[in-house]
Amino acid sequence: MSRELEERLRAIPERWRDVTRTRAYAVMDYVNAGDDGAILVDVLCRRTGLTRSAFYALVRRWHKSNEDPAALAPWARRVDGTTRISKEVAQYIDGQVEPLIEADPDRPTEPVALGVLAGWPDDLRKPGISYVRRRVGLAREAHQKKTLGVSKARGDEEDDSRHPRPQPRWPLDVILIDHVALEAIVWLDGEPTLPIATMAFDLFSGQSVATSVGIEIPGPSTVAGILAELASGAARGAPAPPTIVMSTVFSRGWPKLIATLADTGAVVMPERGRKLRFGPDAARLLDGTLDGYKLAPRLGHRPVGERASPRALTRMPHRELGDLNGQLSFESLVRLTTLINSADWPPAATAHSSRAWELMAALAANPAKSRSGSA
Repeated sequence: MSRELEERLRAIPERWRDVTRTRAYAVMDYVNAGDDGAILVDVLCRRTGLTRSAFYALVRRWHKSNEDPAALAPWARRVDGTTRISKEVAQYIDGQVEPLIEADPDRPTEPVALGVLAGWPDDLRKPGISYVRRRVGLAREAHQKKTLGVSKARGDEEDDSRHPRPQPRWPLDVILIDHVALEAIVWLDGEPTLPIATMAFDLFSGQSVATSVGIEIPGPSTVAGILAELASGAARGAPAPPTIVMSTVFSRGWPKLIATLADTGAVVMPERGRKLRFGPDAARLLDGTLDGYKLAPRLGHRPVGERASPRALTRMPHRELGDLNGQLSFESLVRLTTLINSADWPPAATAHSSRAWELMAALAANPAKSRSGSA
């Protein structure tokens, strides 16, 4: 069987051949073990980097394809030979999504995806919402690439020089926002990629006290969400208002977020540039890892489909995006809670009310209401 398997593997593109070979031999070991296969599952999952449910899905595809290794490739065709998503479907989605992103690059993904599916034509096969979300992300990335080379509008200054950052006087006095890709494989519609973590650092302790993980390049809504999460925890005991240092770019949405945060009483120090900064502060503060996951600062700017190499599939852990986000968010919350409970606030800190954190939690979560909310 091994000789026949190797011959059939030659028909698979070289960049996916090693991954498919590893999967095929693992599935064969499971099948050949018969009733004892269940004992081997955990070992085989570690070998392939898959969860148990994903591994069992491979076994089903192996049987359904009459033991065709091509059915186990990461970008495999369906057993009946058809591709997962037709070009017509992708073109229709792009035609609906791209004008919306062009008009408002910061438009949330979920309403766009739901709107596309709500008006879906009867003559096209309807995809899942996760695929539509991915097309929205790709359209946003394409728009960002296109606008990077456009001259700034009148009134925009040159890239902000790095102003000296304020020295924190106590915990949660100065908050730094940074983004970085993580060395962990997550799957989106059968395609592997690396997730991007957006983190809020407390510069007094150097710890990440709020973390959110996603697939798309972060934008103002991502930063608003992470600050809302931080503020929800900090409102239970931290003095306020903080100073917030964050990287921004010359595009719509960032001025609105800055105005929103200013309404809470926070001091915002945007470090504007042509390109969103990825990972230099995180790499320095975290010494290369975040809660056991290695950082990949150089990969954050890459499109979703270009972050994970074939080699990465075999050497990086595979995780469900929701589970990974929950784990890292929880670890950050534990650090935040510990920091607040152990802080010895000086009189100058306790003189401030924590009301600003409460406003930030509400306003950052609903930036569109910021101006009316401050009236």
